[in-house]
Amino acid sequence: MARPKKEVSEEKAENKDLKYDLSMIDAALSKTKQDIGEDSVIKINELKDYYRIPSRSPTLGYVFGGGGTANPIIIELYGPESAGKTLVAENILADFQREGNFVAFVDAEYSFNAKYAEIQGLDTSSDKFALVQPNCGEDAFTAIINLAKTGQVRCIAIDSVAALVPQAELAAEMTNMQMGALARMMGKGLRKAWGIAAKNNCTLIFLNQIRMKIGCIGPDTLLDIE
Repeated sequence: MARPKKEVSEEKAENKDLKYDLSMIDAALSKTKQDIGEDSVIKINELKDYYRIPSRSPTLGYVFGGGGTANPIIIELYGPESAGKTLVAENILADFQREGNFVAFVDAEYSFNAKYAEIQGLDTSSDKFALVQPNCGEDAFTAIINLAKTGQVRCIAIDSVAALVPQAELAAEMTNMQMGALARMMGKGLRKAWGIAAKNNCTLIFLNQIRMKIGCIGPDTLLDIE
């Protein structure tokens, strides 16, 4: 249906003050939609606001702002051993469950304690929670992508980055050097997983650990996550 002539003339009058040809930009955007999909070009009024999951912990609500966890986002929890990273992650998962969402836990460290998780308020029944124990880092990201693609999982916690061993490292001998293998795997995995997770409203929580820098005096460092 054609637009009224009055509206078209008013639009042309407004466009006279522009220093660029808006029709060429519209044509380029239309071709972009045809080439890579209708949902690739987003109008500002179509952007959705971050939905916040209310937290029962005032401290977590203050840290994340707005009283709860925004969804979808990537969260990295890091600190020294026994600092409470898993406790915080399980509390966030429990917050998601209280809003009626399904959550998952990728246990790369093979140390998940169901009784401890239930104390934090996490429901570990199979209709509300899934536990994955991958054999290597690549398997962990495969599980993350498969779960996020369903559009039914709202939060996935990964424990931990340090335990995500690349397949190349597992297949190699102990004496072989695998420089940067973890960083490359994490970079590639995050690039593949996050786009899918974001489109399906799935928050990812990565637990990370602190390591000391060898041969220098200075602050501790994180294992590579990018």
